[in-house]
Amino acid sequence: FSSNAADADFYPDPETALGVEEALFKTLYPQVFAGHAKNSCPLFVSQPGKIQMTGLECITTIANMHKYQWHAMIHGAGSEYRARQRADADFRRFQSVAILDLDGLGLGTVTGSVMDMIKHQSYVDSLCFPETMNRLVVINAPG
Repeated sequence: FSSNAADADFYPDPETALGVEEALFKTLYPQVFAGHAKNSCPLFVSQPGKIQMTGLECITTIANMHKYQWHAMIHGAGSEYRARQRADADFRRFQSVAILDLDGLGLGTVTGSVMDMIKHQSYVDSLCFPETMNRLVVINAPG
C-alpha cells in the first residue's frame, strides 16, 4: 500500500484529504453507508454511473480523491464497523454488504478519469481490505 498514506495516518480528516467539504464531494460522487443489511453488516451503496467527474475535477484533484479512498476505508468504514459492533453484540466480523448500482453507467460516462477512480478504489480495497466484503450485489447493470 501507499507509504505516503500510512505516513499521513491514512488521512483521518476527510476534508483535508479532499481539499473540499466531504458533503460536496459526495453530491458529485454518490457512495455512502446506509444502515445495515439483514445479516447485520453495514450496507454500502455506490453509484458509479452518477459520478460527475467534471464537477469533481473543479473542486478537487484525482490525487486527493485517492487520499480520500484511504480515509474512507480506514476511518470511515472502520467507524461504521465499530458502531455496528456496539449496536449488535453478535456482530463480530468486520464486513459489509455492498450494493453497486450501475444505473447511468455507459460508454459515455466511463471516461478515463472515472476508470482511474474505479481502478484505484478496487486496487486499495482488494489489496488491503479483501476480508471486509461480505457480499456484493450489482443492480441496474447495462444490458
